[in-house]
Amino acid sequence: MRVVCLRRNASKPDETGLADLVLGPYEGPILPAHKRALLEQSDVVVCTLPGTEETRHFLSSAEFDAMKGGATFVSVGRG
Repeated sequence: MRVVCLRRNASKPDETGLADLVLGPYEGPILPAHKRALLEQSDVVVCTLPGTEETRHFLSSAEFDAMKGGATFVSVGRG
């Protein structure tokens, strides 16, 4: 299984060694293109974002539409 993650700072090293590929900006905010790059290739998406004003509506219908057919979305964030 290949593990791809989306981070606010893609230049930060993956200290766990679990990610095969880290996507996201090196500076600035996460853009829709970063999210699409992840979602278009994922069979399973696990969202761990906390429920805050900053993360509210992080994914829109456009991002869900970009997901592969049959992909699974799991949200384990709290808030």
